[in-house]
Amino acid sequence: QQNPSYVYDTVHIPTTFNVTLTTQDINGCIHDTTLPVLVNPNPVAAFNPISACSGYPNQFTDLSHSTGGNIVEWFWDFGDGVGTSTQQNPQYQYPNTSNVTTYNVTLHVVDQNGCKDSVVGTATIYPSPVANFIPDSVCSGQSIHFIDQTFTLGGTVTGWNWDFGDGIGTSTQQNPVYTYGSVTNNTTYPVTLIAENSNGCRDTITKYVQIWPLPVVNFNNTVACFGNPTNFFDASYSNGAPLQSWNWDFGDGIGTSTQQNPSYIYGHHGIFH
Repeated sequence: QQNPSYVYDTVHIPTTFNVTLTTQDINGCIHDTTLPVLVNPNPVAAFNPISACSGYPNQFTDLSHSTGGNIVEWFWDFGDGVGTSTQQNPQYQYPNTSNVTTYNVTLHVVDQNGCKDSVVGTATIYPSPVANFIPDSVCSGQSIHFIDQTFTLGGTVTGWNWDFGDGIGTSTQQNPVYTYGSVTNNTTYPVTLIAENSNGCRDTITKYVQIWPLPVVNFNNTVACFGNPTNFFDASYSNGAPLQSWNWDFGDGIGTSTQQNPSYIYGHHGIFH
């Protein structure tokens, strides 16, 4: 042929071939010439398949190499119909998924000689758990029972890390019980739960619990005369919420009251607690 095409066998290092062209004109005259043709090896595109968790950036690491010259171009197709990159070692975050999803990732490389190669690998994305729990509000000194409501559609929930937000309390139980220290004012604590599933995927959620201070109980008038009405005056107060009920026990085994400031006549003398 006048202008043929030819594919050389694979070479692993730059290799020179002596190409001879012989021509003949219509008069039967023949002449030839030989010129060197340098054949460069193609680069070898490569990267490791990845397994990662939904909702997080995934690091792709180029492992391509070439004996013919430096690789100067990279083109990644992350296989979801959306993501591409021309970086050598890109990061890419796949859309959140509720099922285990595998994407075919293609890497194209070009070296300084214009030689090319491509490779297809996989990216397996596991769904992350959805961390959740029921917060609560209690009075100072009372225990809170935290109820885990985490779920996952990929694997099973296998780990819980609680931070109760007071700088002290933590737990790795699924449904821990925790008692905060005494408070004198309404106090809110940020409670954080990090849940992990059997695929190693995690999710974090923070909710708030309210701790109410206990009311301070006191009353006036601790001396009375036998047979006369004794007036009791409530001196209690609360920093958490208005007082709404009172329960008096006058200590003689008989008298009680639910008034705020009751009056009571003792039937005999003595000291009553």
